[in-house]
Amino acid sequence: MDLKKLALEEYNNPDYAIRRGGVNGNAFWNIQAQAFMFCPSFDFAPFPGCTNYLFEAQDESGKTYSFNANNSYALLTPIWNDLQPGQIQLYVYALNGEGNKIAMIGARSFHKSAPFTGEYPPEAVDYRTCAKKAYDYLLTIPYVSDWAEGKYNTDYDLGMFLIKMNAAIINAMLNYAKLSPENAEKAMAIAKNAADFMIKVSAPKGSPLEGLPPTYYWSPDIENSMKHHGTVSQRLNTTMLIYPCNAGAAYLNLYKATNDKKYFDAAMKIAEYYKANVCENGTWHQMLSVETGESLASNYSIPTSITAFLYKVYKLTNDETYKTLSENGMKYLWNNTVKDFHWEGQFEDSGLSQHYSNMTHFSASSIIKDILDNHSDNPEYVECAKELMRYIEDQFVVWDKPQKYHRHGNADYWSYPAGLEQYNWYVPIDTSTLGIASSFINMHKLTKEPLYLEKAKALANTVTRMQNEENGLIPTHWKTKDCKETGGDLWINCLIASANRLFEFAEYLDTL
Repeated sequence: MDLKKLALEEYNNPDYAIRRGGVNGNAFWNIQAQAFMFCPSFDFAPFPGCTNYLFEAQDESGKTYSFNANNSYALLTPIWNDLQPGQIQLYVYALNGEGNKIAMIGARSFHKSAPFTGEYPPEAVDYRTCAKKAYDYLLTIPYVSDWAEGKYNTDYDLGMFLIKMNAAIINAMLNYAKLSPENAEKAMAIAKNAADFMIKVSAPKGSPLEGLPPTYYWSPDIENSMKHHGTVSQRLNTTMLIYPCNAGAAYLNLYKATNDKKYFDAAMKIAEYYKANVCENGTWHQMLSVETGESLASNYSIPTSITAFLYKVYKLTNDETYKTLSENGMKYLWNNTVKDFHWEGQFEDSGLSQHYSNMTHFSASSIIKDILDNHSDNPEYVECAKELMRYIEDQFVVWDKPQKYHRHGNADYWSYPAGLEQYNWYVPIDTSTLGIASSFINMHKLTKEPLYLEKAKALANTVTRMQNEENGLIPTHWKTKDCKETGGDLWINCLIASANRLFEFAEYLDTL
């Protein structure tokens, strides 16, 4: 099978336009999008009384292509195949009855992304080896290894994101204890001490957020770290509700490994908070005041991590309440996010977003996984999964020739194929690359179409090539020449997530 030809046919197929705005009540979700792989249309307001429009687009070669349409939001289908990958300048004009321009109604500059070719370098090492080396590297990071002695290492600025880092470390150490028996004792000490510290600094009894560990943990020793994260410095007394559940899930994993009931109790306090504070729509507020427990924004949580935790609680306790909460959270996603296509990026170091301003791929990936797990025999749901996968690839995958100039500088030193994280941080990142690869794997499980598997492998192989050959480091950001040596502003949770994904891929490939 010629997968390159198959990919090009998909790339050039007008039927693969993603949730086209202006038809069937669909909103224009792409109003802030900077790049497109599949043929787009745009929200240009019609000119009063006009039924004839001229679309003119110029690509980087200097060639101009044009077509006429009877509406102002037509797909660029007639010229899409002719436009070369790279920066595109688009202008739309209203025409009179004689076909003459009477007004320019809109303009748009965007990047036409290059298609998948299948012609990429192979993996540097096999996925298991890459993952194992990454796990070994974890123990060389002081923020991780110092937990063996119960020490919170304040030299690592990102330790301020306490749940994100410590929950990942707990889960990683539980895995590492099995992978490396000679290091099991140290790994378990790290896991328990990292958990104990979160429990110690959780909101006290009687407080509005009782039992919730802090999303942001400030220590006098890391006071200066706030200077490096402008958004975070404004959130001293806030909590994002998409994070405590990650601590709860880690506590439950630790409880299963140690049979120490204090971890079960800590997890249940978090679960009970979610049970007592669910909103009528089935999800939870996104940003809360630590002091009052009140919501600080109109945004609601994209509850994929919350629903996963609550279902985990249900499986352990057989309490149907938590199963219902989990199911209702997923219903919220289907009834809102899937319908309006607002795949809102929700990150602890990024501002709250509205109106499609900061889209990401993570929640769309969760819906694909839900379809695989629960709706794989329903053709309509499978088609939905395919559209979501196209959206993810369209907006967050770079196969070749990335957008050179964008809001985060130029891409001269980017490594790719790669996955980009979010509009507010539109750069290649290891965990986004493998998170998207995981979605391609899920699509392969769902459809058995080989192109999905090849795309997953192309992304995963890049991660193995980005790993530091000597020490096992997988850098977080791939936007500098020296990221393999410096770590690319290493986020420990990303390194752990990448290792876990690689293990999962290796296991799946073994079944084929």
